[in-house]
Amino acid sequence: MVPDICIPVELMEFEDVEDAFQLYKDYAELAGFDVRRYRKTKPSSWYVCNREGQPPKKEEAAQEPKTQKTSFRTGCRAEVRVKYSKEKNVWYFDNVYLDHNHKLQPEARMTTYMRAHKTRDEGIMNLLNIMSSSGVPHQVVVNVMAHLHGGRNNITFKEKDMRNSKADYARKDIENDAAKLLDQFNEWKNKNIEFY
Repeated sequence: MVPDICIPVELMEFEDVEDAFQLYKDYAELAGFDVRRYRKTKPSSWYVCNREGQPPKKEEAAQEPKTQKTSFRTGCRAEVRVKYSKEKNVWYFDNVYLDHNHKLQPEARMTTYMRAHKTRDEGIMNLLNIMSSSGVPHQVVVNVMAHLHGGRNNITFKEKDMRNSKADYARKDIENDAAKLLDQFNEWKNKNIEFY
């Protein structure tokens, strides 16, 4: 059951548009669905259920796709629109529609892995990247993360997210390698004029 304080209602006001989006995300997590940003214009933003939109038509689906993907789109109409009021200098819910045409998954074990509800603690992700760059095997890193979160079921991101984070860290680490090496050589040259 979602507490009344977390349910979006029309004319609810916010200092910032991100505060409105955060309230909708919190509501979505408690209700059991994923959300995404839909559209943004100067004075307003739309946030929708992740299942908004139509699945590919049968004719389009008959063509051989580049990758095998299943569409989760069901044409769900649940959405909120946030508008900016110049007179009051606040953002507010202009339109709120909360009815879904699909089953909701309010269990924490389901919502934890929904894209909008994943939480990545920067400290934890930095520890993961340091361990990986230090040569700690992936399975040991996973076990440490499980221990820090009190079990594998409590980790708030997928193993794939861990691999992606490690790859991103490695990619940033090797960026500008030549420039870093040249800086190192210049530093050594300053210390020893006969270096090269």
